[in-house]
Amino acid sequence: MDPFESLSCELRLLVLESASTRDDMVRLSHASPALLQARLAFRATLDTYFRKKELSAIFPRDLLQDAMAIVLFPKKDILDEKRSKARVEKHMETWATKEFPDPSDEYSRLQRLYKQLKSQLEFDHLSATEKYRLLKTFLRFELYSKLFSAGIFKLAESGDQAQYTASSWSWGYLNKMENTSLAAYEREGFCCVAEYIHCLYAVLRAYAQGYLDYPDAYPKLSGASFDNHSTFWGNSIVPGIHNDHFSTRRFLGDRIYLGTLLGGFDCLDRLLGAEKIEAISFFL
Repeated sequence: MDPFESLSCELRLLVLESASTRDDMVRLSHASPALLQARLAFRATLDTYFRKKELSAIFPRDLLQDAMAIVLFPKKDILDEKRSKARVEKHMETWATKEFPDPSDEYSRLQRLYKQLKSQLEFDHLSATEKYRLLKTFLRFELYSKLFSAGIFKLAESGDQAQYTASSWSWGYLNKMENTSLAAYEREGFCCVAEYIHCLYAVLRAYAQGYLDYPDAYPKLSGASFDNHSTFWGNSIVPGIHNDHFSTRRFLGDRIYLGTLLGGFDCLDRLLGAEKIEAISFFL
């Protein structure tokens, strides 16, 4: 006899929703024909419920809007920079007012973002507060990277041609948009993430340099060197990240790569997983 047969449909749904995860809910339904019938009849509703439940478990409510701002960030229109900038500004206004739509619609992309960040983080031995602060710092750093890559510049009209002048960067830019103050621990967190990424690129560069020492193994790279990149990799530029304001061009050097310090984790992940020849070529 099925003990759930006598329950109303509403109560059966509550039983299914009490499961920790969607997989647990599916296994639970297999133990009862009545629950299975309810699950199949309300599959879409239950899927949405468990997506929201999982997202709330990995992203605290206030950080979910940061995550949405990243996954929904407008693609850059290289043919119309003025329009592209306007789209980014509108996007960030939505972020500042926390008005992004139902996150369950972007479940897969948000899940991928979390896995991407999780590959850079270790939460196991952190307190809830430490985990929250670390996740927030990485999310906001990635959002800053999106803004930088999108070319958030001061626009000055000159006839029919728009001229862009690099603006001074501020770690408090996002706080200003949402009418909050940048806490000392937040600024220090950004500096730590920047140094962490700088170290990753430094290790990759050293790895690439090792292969250039054996030109016979990679004849296509014969005669290559990293001389043009001393401004980026030199230790003299690192202290710049400890300032609230600094020039991104001065900080990154004359040759700015999309995948450098403020290029975002997507490019860094691709570089870490790239073939040797591709990874080496990145630094040339």
